[in-house]
Amino acid sequence: MDYSCYIHRLKNVVMKIVWSLILVMGIMACQEEQLTVVEEQEEAPLALDSQLVGLMKSVSSHDGSYDDVVDRSSCFGIQFPYECMIEGVQYTVNNVSDLKPFTEYDILTPVFPITISYLDHSIEVIYDLETYQQRIDQCANGDLNNDAIACVDLQYPVTLALYHSDIANFETIVLNHDLDTFSAIELFNDDTIANIEYPIIISFPVGGSLEINSNNELKLEIIRYLNSCN
Repeated sequence: MDYSCYIHRLKNVVMKIVWSLILVMGIMACQEEQLTVVEEQEEAPLALDSQLVGLMKSVSSHDGSYDDVVDRSSCFGIQFPYECMIEGVQYTVNNVSDLKPFTEYDILTPVFPITISYLDHSIEVIYDLETYQQRIDQCANGDLNNDAIACVDLQYPVTLALYHSDIANFETIVLNHDLDTFSAIELFNDDTIANIEYPIIISFPVGGSLEINSNNELKLEIIRYLNSCN
């Protein structure tokens, strides 16, 4: 009896069984890994803590207070460089340092057109004094966003690990600027679970920095420093 054909067929069957087992084990491992990641993220999900989301959004908002000596409005800032008129003399403003000689009692009028940046990092070109004054009045009346937190800064880069449960998709994004952070948070929805990859560093315009190692610590430290914003 010729056993070679029988042995060859047996080998093929065994190999198919082995590869099937490897495939099943691989799928189970992937599922277990996904479950572990989700469970780890759900321990402190940024998307489910509306207070921290709001605080981070305010921290990453464009700071419009640096030129209040000119526009009397913290809802937006004027982009450098630009020209101002003060007591009939034209003055060039290239950076924040150029505004240090002035106080709230000085009247500086920008030379139009100017470009202003709002707290959500959007911009608008202002062509005349009337429109400029309208924006200042809107800020004073509470019609413009004025929720920026200027006393706490995020040190970049910051990495976010995202899980979109609506499409069962994992994503890691690296944030390199306040605009990146603000834009990312704007896209969060009820189906987004997001975690910051710690540690991160926060710093303060008054000086100093602090290492942060958890969502709860980040929230508490931002709230603690809020008093220095006033």
